[in-house]
Amino acid sequence: MRYDEGFRELCETLFRYQYVKEKAEITPAILEWLYEHSWGILSVVVSLLHDAQEIAILTGREVLDLEALRHAYQQRMGLMHDYIRPAQGRQTSQKEGFPFFSLDRA
Repeated sequence: MRYDEGFRELCETLFRYQYVKEKAEITPAILEWLYEHSWGILSVVVSLLHDAQEIAILTGREVLDLEALRHAYQQRMGLMHDYIRPAQGRQTSQKEGFPFFSLDRA
């Protein structure tokens, strides 16, 4: 998906289905992070949200926030790191297509 209203609405809808004790609100920072770390691939967004909550529960934090999402990306999405990496120094004003990601397997 492109980083647009449709992506935002989808993430907001998915964010309503939290099963951690402390309900969190989705923020613009979380939206951008999800796009950067999923490349707009819906199955990756769902996996990140699920795994972040699971990790938050297992660690006793019980909140879906950027810290939980980062842990999920590092611990559970390792096989995808060579394929989906947020680019350094991206410009937030350009959110169409996939210009922010490096597909190099360096």
